[in-house]
Amino acid sequence: MIKDILKVSTADIISIFVLIIIGFIYPKILTIEDYAIYKTFALLVGITGILHFGVSDAMHLELPRLSNESERIAAAKGYFIIAVLVVAATTILTVVLAIVYQSTLLLLWSIYIPGFHILHFMRLYYRAIGSFTQYGKLQSGSNIARSVAVVGVMSYPTAVAAILGEIFYTWISGLVAVKHILARGKVSYPNFRQLYLGFALMVSNTLLTMFLTTDRYMAKIFYQDYQFAMYAFAVSMLGILIIPANSISFVIYINIIKNKESIIIRSLQLLKTYQLLIIPTYYILSKIIEIYLPKYQNAIPSIKILFAAAPMLIATIIFYIPEYKATQKMKEYTIATTIGILTVILTNLYAVFVYHTILSLAYATLISMFIYFIVNSLIARRHMDKYTLATTMVSTVLLLWLPI
Repeated sequence: MIKDILKVSTADIISIFVLIIIGFIYPKILTIEDYAIYKTFALLVGITGILHFGVSDAMHLELPRLSNESERIAAAKGYFIIAVLVVAATTILTVVLAIVYQSTLLLLWSIYIPGFHILHFMRLYYRAIGSFTQYGKLQSGSNIARSVAVVGVMSYPTAVAAILGEIFYTWISGLVAVKHILARGKVSYPNFRQLYLGFALMVSNTLLTMFLTTDRYMAKIFYQDYQFAMYAFAVSMLGILIIPANSISFVIYINIIKNKESIIIRSLQLLKTYQLLIIPTYYILSKIIEIYLPKYQNAIPSIKILFAAAPMLIATIIFYIPEYKATQKMKEYTIATTIGILTVILTNLYAVFVYHTILSLAYATLISMFIYFIVNSLIARRHMDKYTLATTMVSTVLLLWLPI
């Protein structure tokens, strides 16, 4: 399992590096107004993943259970054809909306949607079949394309250029990768139950995405562009921790399906090690911001609070979510995420209307993540050992207690 994680993480470390470049360069070269527009597009990107309506998720659930490579490719081809039809319909709808509302942002989003889903499908495909070497190659190629796009944005620093860069790298990476399953051969279409399970997983994943993005929507709706830009920047820094956690989660999911008994113990060891890196990461990022991005210093308090929430979020991603998926406990996953989204909406609204500060929004998100962590531990009926739980809680308390 460690070898697989290293293969995935190597590619994702490069992704983090590119994310850091974007996270630091774009705020520096774009005006605050342009950066706010770019992050508004990022909110649309956040909901793009639901527009396949669970087809890609169904593929991700079925393929690990197929042992024959030809069966996997045939099944993947069937899922891909259905996904293309579904995404084409949703893309046409967004184009119509863009024309009706005369929105350039919606039009750019409609161009982004198909490329995103091709790339997303292939990422899930390689992970589902356990081909982490191929996944690493896909991620590396994707990172190179995105780096080229970043160079282009540096030459023409506008919000539109930054958005076109996102469109460029998703389309190029996806089209290069998809050739692997489009070669001639038979096609095996999924049955209704498989699509239903995929839809159920998509609903749960969407609720989780909503849980993680509600605070940004609140910041966009209720605060000025400057405050939204500060908070969006803080959340983007949190992504540095979430990307590797998601990679580890996928590998654990595959290994649970293979019925490896030692996976729980090893996942707990990984979780404790990973959480120990959170505090040093925060301090390194805060110093970089102070030195190289002084105009975003006001985001540091929010970054600190969000990083304090990270141990609980990462524990959920690594420890609980892989089991929901591997054992197909979609009902439990949906219940937990539904409680999570209701909690974050209520706490965020309370923060907005009672305190009306960006910092209060970050604290509301922290409280929500604590409740979500507890809810998962109760619903999953799977408990951490006391040392892992202590590491999670101590990391959170230390980040809140230590000076900025």
